[in-house]
Amino acid sequence: MFKFKMPLLLMASWLLFTNPLLASPNELQAVGTSQVKAFFARIYEATLKTPDGRYQANRYPLALEIRYQRYIAKEMLLNVTDQQWRHLGVPAPERQQWLTQLQKLWPNAVQAGDTLTLYVDAKRGNRFYYNGKPLGGVNHARFGEQFLAIWLSPKTSRPDIRQQLITPRKPT
Repeated sequence: MFKFKMPLLLMASWLLFTNPLLASPNELQAVGTSQVKAFFARIYEATLKTPDGRYQANRYPLALEIRYQRYIAKEMLLNVTDQQWRHLGVPAPERQQWLTQLQKLWPNAVQAGDTLTLYVDAKRGNRFYYNGKPLGGVNHARFGEQFLAIWLSPKTSRPDIRQQLITPRKPT
């Protein structure tokens, strides 16, 4: 009986460490980075990550990591997120459903140095991480795509940021 357990353990280990559905943001490679400013003040730095360090629309898994450079209250984060979804034409019922879930997930505020990362897996499931610790996800099939659209959609309000995120970094 023991000789059958070893191959199963090896197979389970292989799936756990090589399956892209189970990957984490830490296993992805940076594509591009953008410094986001408002009135010359640094707000955050965003980094887009994919398995191979190259962006292709609608290819998952991927992660967007936001490293904050100043204090921002949760209500401000939610308001700005809602504004961006309005700009993209996301219907009000979806926006309200998602904002209600984000209200429960996100921390009360972010400080300089904090990171908030959205990871979307190959099946488009999503989960947030706050300073590397899992917070949970939003239970809706389109959420991950629509949250990322704030930065990655061709219709984004900040095409300059989009371009910096999807353009691969030059090797140093």
